[in-house]
Amino acid sequence: MIVFLSALIHFGFAASGIVHSGIPVRQPDLGEPAFQSAENGWSAPLADGQGLVRVYVGRDADAAADWFERQRESFSRPLPDYAFADVAAGDGLGVLLFRDGNVAVMVKSTADNALSLATSLRERIVDNAAPPAIAAMRRTEDGWTIDAPGAVHSRVVGGGNVPFATAAEGGLIGVYVQRPTEITVWDAFGRATVIR
Repeated sequence: MIVFLSALIHFGFAASGIVHSGIPVRQPDLGEPAFQSAENGWSAPLADGQGLVRVYVGRDADAAADWFERQRESFSRPLPDYAFADVAAGDGLGVLLFRDGNVAVMVKSTADNALSLATSLRERIVDNAAPPAIAAMRRTEDGWTIDAPGAVHSRVVGGGNVPFATAAEGGLIGVYVQRPTEITVWDAFGRATVIR
């Protein structure tokens, strides 16, 4: 029960009312997603090869606002404010950043359709999905096993991460010789959970 409440608080359900569940990482108009870190979210190229999207699902609107500002500051020229969503910046053609609650998105397009892509992604925001399953490390006779039900991706750091085996089925991430120091697990909506 404590672990479940911890997950609810991490994603803001308990403290700040309902937040968005995220945007599904598998989309027909997006290529294979790449997962950076819990602080940076995930990204995917556009399936037509004419741009990319970056998505961050935070525990609350403040976390998404921080991500939004970091992305905005990464451009060599200042991005003007743009009338879209809770807050937005860009030109609506080649680039558009926006934040809607706890979800923040950056769209870059070489086809000058950043606004239509951003609008489409905003419409795909999912609400009321079940909280992500809690991932856990447990000791086995062969080392350490990582159980992560519903995980679509994981990143293991530290601990001499030489896996004996890796299986994505059933949420088993692998069996490691030494206990990993950190594991980040992403679910189908792009929510990241970090286990230490």
